[in-house]
Amino acid sequence: MLEAARIRSMNQTDLSQYSPLLFILVGVGIWLAVTIHFSYTSGWALLAKVYKLSKPFRGERWSFQSGKMSSNTSLDSTRLLGAMRSALTIGANQNGLYLSTFFLFRLTNPPLFIPWDDVSVSLEKGFISNYMKFQFRRAPSVTLQVSEWVGRQAIKHSQSLSA
Repeated sequence: MLEAARIRSMNQTDLSQYSPLLFILVGVGIWLAVTIHFSYTSGWALLAKVYKLSKPFRGERWSFQSGKMSSNTSLDSTRLLGAMRSALTIGANQNGLYLSTFFLFRLTNPPLFIPWDDVSVSLEKGFISNYMKFQFRRAPSVTLQVSEWVGRQAIKHSQSLSA
């Protein structure tokens, strides 16, 4: 009986020495899976194909904004994951609209710059408050919804710079 217990304990691997590294690797793996999933299902990856930022953005920025990006070509992950709450930076200058995510999400969601000629904006009525809906000419299946205030700031700022 004692011999069987000793053999059984020898066959069991002690994972406690690996637990911190394993915990970190699993955490990074989950983080990557979630950000990749968001990038493709929200439409960010589609926008990045045509509007990826190519040079540093210069203009007004509004950090820690909330928004909902969705694509009608796939499952809308923002319904599952809760949109981008305080993780979005929106910017504007006379040439276009700047979008970037919180730095922890940028590996799979690169900053974007969309020329104003490719942007259409509408004011939409929500259940609790109004919001601005942005659509993009070269990625027509993708929409971005932001608060009415930040949407108006972006539009106003772009118009004041071009005047």
